[in-house]
Amino acid sequence: MPNQNMYKALAQLEGLKQVAKHMEGNPIASIFKGDDARCSINFGGDFKDCCGKEGGWGTRVGIGTKCSADEKTLKKARDDKRCISLGNRDKKKIAGVVVSTEDVFCCYPSKIARAIQEGARRQLGINFGSADSPNCRGLTPAELERVDFGNLDLRDAYSDIALSANKVKQEIKRDFEKKKTSINTKETKERFARQQQTKGAINGQSF
Repeated sequence: MPNQNMYKALAQLEGLKQVAKHMEGNPIASIFKGDDARCSINFGGDFKDCCGKEGGWGTRVGIGTKCSADEKTLKKARDDKRCISLGNRDKKKIAGVVVSTEDVFCCYPSKIARAIQEGARRQLGINFGSADSPNCRGLTPAELERVDFGNLDLRDAYSDIALSANKVKQEIKRDFEKKKTSINTKETKERFARQQQTKGAINGQSF
């Protein structure tokens, strides 16, 4: 079990880094903004299902329309746990019969962003809208200031937080190695200069 206090602290730092990135050059920009995404299901999913794992028999054998690039991107985002489901809506009817529906989601650029959005909205009483009217907007700076980061459920984002922390650690290590090399190089040059001066003095040479 990860040390939750450590991860919460890291999450706050990571969150602040992402806030700075989102607000760079635009002080009124929304923070952790998501996009609504959707995938289609035809004839109950047996023929075509771009929201499930198999895709439907029609899609698999090449009879039905293939899943779009956007639907494949959505699948990856869902697998990465970056999306929040808003439910299902009717997409197409023929003679009053629903032949196509779609699942609608709010998807975010990272698991951290999704987790912060989900927890922040719960604390602030802001919903994500519905399948017919998604509300995937970002948070305002004023809203974010009211969020208690210590009470966010960040379990899904632990791996991303750890990865981010590891990257920072590696960057610090590389910087340390560069400085150490630079110091060693300087010391080597100074030592060589002292040796040359000593040899000159022994040989009766002045510098």
